[in-house]
Amino acid sequence: MSRLAKTRSLFGGVVLTAAAVGFLTVSSVPEAASRPMADGDAAKGKVVFEANCGLCHNAESDEAAVGPGLKGLFKWPAHKLSDGTEHKEHTVDIIKNQVVNGGGGMAPMGEQVKDEDLANLLAYLQTL
Repeated sequence: MSRLAKTRSLFGGVVLTAAAVGFLTVSSVPEAASRPMADGDAAKGKVVFEANCGLCHNAESDEAAVGPGLKGLFKWPAHKLSDGTEHKEHTVDIIKNQVVNGGGGMAPMGEQVKDEDLANLLAYLQTL
């Protein structure tokens, strides 16, 4: 192989590698990174979860307890609750509404979990 051919081959490999790395970098950004994050402290939210939600929901799995397991909650596909409420996506606002007002088989938790605790809970739920 001539020196020019080797240079072209090497250059082509570098361009393809750079393009592939660029593609992987762009496409490997987690979907959740593009979603708005809750303004809370996830560590404190875990405590709120354990005190108020853990009896009915698993945080570490998607297996149902009384209510559904919540692992990956913000990545769930669209679905309907048992009362017909449709969740096309899971945003902070939708989950906040679900916690505060209840729905499906879930009782409203707005009296037990409010303000800073709610913000912390939502931040924790986004880590699941």
